[in-house]
Amino acid sequence: DIPDVSSAKMSIPYSTAVAILHGLYDLEAYEKNIFSQPELHRLAKKIEVVHCAEFDLPYPQKRIAEVKIFLKDGKSFCERTDIPKGEPENPLTEIELENKFSKLSRFGGKSEFEIEKIIEVVKNFESESGELFKLLK
Repeated sequence: DIPDVSSAKMSIPYSTAVAILHGLYDLEAYEKNIFSQPELHRLAKKIEVVHCAEFDLPYPQKRIAEVKIFLKDGKSFCERTDIPKGEPENPLTEIELENKFSKLSRFGGKSEFEIEKIIEVVKNFESESGELFKLLK
């Protein structure tokens, strides 16, 4: 059982269930209106995390994870990643990074104007570095 949002943030079954049901993998996945959905918790209870020693062998060059989904009708799906998105070897694109920064900044209370200004300053950091510290206060 996943008793609260703090526990959900550390739960692979919860994170997997919310990604399957809602396509969410960021802070939105832990908002009360999402966390309180019974079908999400029912699915999380069906998710089993299994350690695969074979995946440990290439670490740290690779950080392998695999997801297998088994449906009631007998069909199954499998997806594997050797290097997760966001790692130095598989970086976010500039747009993905800006979107992630914007979402986190909104969550942290920054206005759209402040967010856009910070992004602009970072893009022109060599000429506007002094401006950045004023914006981050």
